[in-house]
Amino acid sequence: MNPLTRIGTALRLRCPHCHEGKLFTGLLTMNDACPKCGMKLEPEPGFYLGSVYSNYAVTVLITTASFVLLVFAAGFDKDLVLWSCVAFSVLFPLWFFRYARSIWLSLMYQVNSSDFRGHSHSSGEQPALTSHIH
Repeated sequence: MNPLTRIGTALRLRCPHCHEGKLFTGLLTMNDACPKCGMKLEPEPGFYLGSVYSNYAVTVLITTASFVLLVFAAGFDKDLVLWSCVAFSVLFPLWFFRYARSIWLSLMYQVNSSDFRGHSHSSGEQPALTSHIH
């Protein structure tokens, strides 16, 4: 698939498989499965831990670069910039949360789409387990 299409799908917060289903039902609530194609959006517990680290890394990079540029290159007051960076560090991760998850999901889907083959059971039923006792 075209990398620009994959990036566009992630930034529109859509399913990396069908490119149509919305990943989120609310501001911070993610679907268990794609509403269009049924692809499971969390293949294993802790799957999105990498997106948390990514969100943190992006926040730290932007905050650090902004502080250094605004204080040392542009000459702004250090205290004003510091408090602005603190406010940014609290608000930005909340806003970026959905995008970090979407980008992480898209990246992991591209790396190994076979992890996502299982479809979720929308009725809440679990598949019947069969056992053979000999």
